[in-house]
Amino acid sequence: MKVVELKPRAPESTDIRKDPDVQAMLARLPARTAASLTSQQLQDLKVAIGTGKWRKHPVDMRGTVAVPFLPKRFYFVLLLGVNQRQVSRGELQMATFSLLLMVALFFTALAGLGMLVLYLLKSALGINLVEGFSTGIWQWFKGLSD
Repeated sequence: MKVVELKPRAPESTDIRKDPDVQAMLARLPARTAASLTSQQLQDLKVAIGTGKWRKHPVDMRGTVAVPFLPKRFYFVLLLGVNQRQVSRGELQMATFSLLLMVALFFTALAGLGMLVLYLLKSALGINLVEGFSTGIWQWFKGLSD
C-alpha cells in the first residue's frame, strides 16, 4: 500500500490563523491550547480534519424505505456534485478507459440503429438483396402496426 503525504494548499505567506476553518477549530479549543499551536501544527490539523467543503453537495437526497413484509427498513443516499479531491493516476486511467468504452458503445448502438432503419427502408421499398432470404424483421415491424 502506497502512503501519499498530503501537502497543505495554502501559500506559505498566508497566516493560517486567518483561515475560517482554522478559526472555527480554534474557537472550540481551550484558549491556552489554541495559543500554543504553531502554524505548521495548524496546517497539519487542517489537512487531517479537512475543510468541510466535501459535505456540501448540489444534490443531497437521503431517506429510508420500509419494505412490506420485512421487519427492516433500508436507507438510501444520493449525492451528486463535482469531485474536488485529487484524482490518482489509476483513477484517471480508469475514467479515460470508461469514457472511451461508453463512446464506443454509443457509436456501436447508433450504427446498429442506423442499419436497422436502412434495412426497414430497403424492405419498405421492396428491394431484395438476396432472393428467398428474409431476417423476419420486416414482418415483425409490419406486425406492430396491425
